Amino acid sequence: MLCKVGFLALLALALVCECGAWKKRGRWGNRRRPAYGKFRDFAKPWHGEDVAEEKSGLEKEPKPTKGTEATREGFKKEFNFKLDLDFDDLAESWKDIIDAGKKELKGAKKWWDKDFFKQLMWKASGSWWKGPNVCVSRSESNETTDDSEITHHVSLQSSVCDDTGTTYTCTARMSAYGLKKTFTTVHECCHGFEREKDKLGCTKELDLVDLIATARRLEATKFVQAVQSTGLTETLYSSNVTMFVPTDEAFEKYFKTSLPVPVPRDSPGKSILITKDLEKMANEMEVLMESHLVEGRVKTSSFKDEQLLDTIYEPSKIRINLYQRPEQIITANCARVTSSDHQATNGVIHVVDKVLKPTTLTVMDIVSKDSQLSSLKTVLGQAGLVKTLKQEGQYTLLAPTNAAFAKLAPESRKKLMNGQNCLANVLKYHILSNVICSAIIQGKIKTQNVLDTFVNLTRTEGKFFADGAQIVARDIMGTNGVVHIIDAVLIPQEALSVWEIAEKEGATKALDLMNTAGLLTEFEKLDDVTLFLPTNNAFEKLPNSAMRALLESPRDARELFQYHIATPKKQSKDLRKGTTISTILGPNITMNEYISVPFGLKYIQTAQCSGIVKKNLEGCNGVVHLVDQILVPPVGDILKTLKSDTYGNFSRLLTLLLTTGLDKELQTGELTLFAPTNQAFEYIYREIGEDRDQLKALLKHHMVQQRLCCAGIFRRHFPFGQTVKAMDRKFLSLNRNRYNVPTVGDAYITSCDTMATNGIIHVIDRVLTPRKSWV
Repeated sequence: MLCKVGFLALLALALVCECGAWKKRGRWGNRRRPAYGKFRDFAKPWHGEDVAEEKSGLEKEPKPTKGTEATREGFKKEFNFKLDLDFDDLAESWKDIIDAGKKELKGAKKWWDKDFFKQLMWKASGSWWKGPNVCVSRSESNETTDDSEITHHVSLQSSVCDDTGTTYTCTARMSAYGLKKTFTTVHECCHGFEREKDKLGCTKELDLVDLIATARRLEATKFVQAVQSTGLTETLYSSNVTMFVPTDEAFEKYFKTSLPVPVPRDSPGKSILITKDLEKMANEMEVLMESHLVEGRVKTSSFKDEQLLDTIYEPSKIRINLYQRPEQIITANCARVTSSDHQATNGVIHVVDKVLKPTTLTVMDIVSKDSQLSSLKTVLGQAGLVKTLKQEGQYTLLAPTNAAFAKLAPESRKKLMNGQNCLANVLKYHILSNVICSAIIQGKIKTQNVLDTFVNLTRTEGKFFADGAQIVARDIMGTNGVVHIIDAVLIPQEALSVWEIAEKEGATKALDLMNTAGLLTEFEKLDDVTLFLPTNNAFEKLPNSAMRALLESPRDARELFQYHIATPKKQSKDLRKGTTISTILGPNITMNEYISVPFGLKYIQTAQCSGIVKKNLEGCNGVVHLVDQILVPPVGDILKTLKSDTYGNFSRLLTLLLTTGLDKELQTGELTLFAPTNQAFEYIYREIGEDRDQLKALLKHHMVQQRLCCAGIFRRHFPFGQTVKAMDRKFLSLNRNRYNVPTVGDAYITSCDTMATNGIIHVIDRVLTPRKSWV
């Protein structure tokens, strides 16, 4: 401890001395620091005989104030040196740059020399595109809004710049008066030049040759042979062309038979192709090669995601895709671009890992022409998706084969082929929103489909899967997307009906009861519904007599289940506290929410006081919420519900309500009534006087002006207590005992959540008497 105190004392003394020295040198106070360019903030005084003192070429120095003479002389020494260094030898940090300058003081340009300063500033800022041999291209695009639309005077501007190391692109967007403009500026090395590391601009001049020679340099010998055999050599010599060149390995995989043998067109013989049908093969080869060629020089700097490039073979296009995750790659017709921007005197070459087949068919045309996809063609027509897959777009279709449809359960297959069973959702799940090539599938990834859900794509040991279905043929390119053929039909939850979801979630007792009553076929036709479905545990709570009554009376079963089906479809976020939703039976279902804070972090959402144990199970014709109790339709208001008790357990309570005139209170408003039974009144019957006001206050102590379900009563944790205000303006304490039985005051709640149209009844075993409490 003493050591620490001593150290702090010495540190404080050192700071005082240093502050005094600064003040003496004029570095405190109102002095203005001399402006010696941008370097003044990092320069440090140098001392020694090797510092050459000569007058600098600085412009007019600022007039010194009091106490700055020594400082000015120090700054003169700091900057009055010469450098004889090449920029490449300078280190990255400012300290290293200055240290290097100390060693080379004579025979160099001054630090403020224009070229040196330019290089130094570029190295600090990284603005390589401001150097030599950098070409700039600019483009502008306009977009107008609907003239019939009412617009306000709003002007918006934004600008984004991106530096890839070889290209610097700035995109500015402007929106005003209903007109949207986009300006794009691209800085890149001029043709024939490329960047050198840590150099300003593009300083390396390339030794360019023609496209054929450049392809040979890239060891694309098979492609060169194919081009020469088709007579396209003249085209490649006479015009600027961008070539997507497959590797030799890609050619060997593509051609299962022998490759064309290159024989010059001006040779005594004709070009020889070792195939069965020479003429047909020659035509096909020419089309194939033209499908790799694009007019003009197209570098990767001008590539855009989902861009379509017109090839020399006019019907065919090359689709460019740019992926950032899980890996940054470029694809051309789903062939990976392995190396790019190889410049030639008359074009550019991009090397790809596949042969690019001519792309002339739409995704729908691909399905129509493939006999193994005839079942898919049928269901696409029934779902009205043929037009979608024929129009321009950027789709990925996961196409199940006929064998995949055959593997479905007979009932499911019949419904699908007949256009039922939420067919549109099943098929939309197979259509992805963007072109997803197999090259980007690494490990496990997910991507969105047109159903706004996600499909999991996986690559394992060289095999590709989509949600467990194997991709047996991949990257079949169309003009508006790509097709991957899979060996199973994908049935997502969103494509299931609410009844299929119920079966999947194991709510079998409810389904069996509906099926026995002959209701399931009728209910399957419903659409846009919210289903509050009791779990199997909820039915196990029913007495055997009640279960038998439901089985024996289809009418009662119908009414019971109709009360569990509401319209329209509602997610849990739309069912907040106090919300009501109408059922197909008629009476509404009232929603409530309870949070256990500070008694825990439990959030409970209820429907007619039944807790929702699993929510938002969305199907194609509605949504399912699983509840832990059976919802019983209310027979009427609270007063009518008390009178309907078959055993007459509340006769004394009803007598007192009529005597005090509070019976009308139970017919209106939103209330919770803690209802003592006749047995509960036995304990205090003699203590109850005949004073009407006292009786009224006693009964109001049992009424709460809100809906309070038993699910909203939590076990208290000291020092917190849960209370609720009764209609007599006194508080009732709420709790649960160690057996999780809810209590109010000193009474146990023996029966929870008897629902009425205007509130809730909880049966209690004691009369609640007002008394002072610290709770």
